[in-house]
Amino acid sequence: RHLRAHAALADACQVPEVHVAPNGTLLRLAPGPAMVIDEVFAGKLALDGKRLIPLGSGVIRERHNMMQNGAAVVTLALDRDGEMQADPQITTHGVFDKLADPAIADRLIEAVYDAIEDMPARARRSDDAIREAVRIGLRRCLRTLCGKRPKTEIHLVRV
Repeated sequence: RHLRAHAALADACQVPEVHVAPNGTLLRLAPGPAMVIDEVFAGKLALDGKRLIPLGSGVIRERHNMMQNGAAVVTLALDRDGEMQADPQITTHGVFDKLADPAIADRLIEAVYDAIEDMPARARRSDDAIREAVRIGLRRCLRTLCGKRPKTEIHLVRV
């Protein structure tokens, strides 16, 4: 609306050439007549370290999600048949207090074992299938116990 009002004011003041250029329109003013030459990014930016990034970018959304729900990282050591070679290592940030709630940490380890044991033997040979099963099992457990849906990463090492 304000662009059209400015254009009407320019017409009333007898400006010889009037253009209404929406946000993101790159308008060449000289030499010669004014004309649209390109479209550019228009929107809010955030300072991310030393970079300017769009406020609605995936980085900002992911960071906001982690602020609300925390993060969990699981490291698994499996043989080629998908058998656990050591207890899973689980690290959480902003999900629960391990010192105040040690039973939750134990339950998470059980959830990882359950997720792998419930898989068919053939599926245990697929790294992607194991990662997805453990990710889903861990998130389900954390949602039940803590009411959180953390960003979850699974690191899998075949030994």
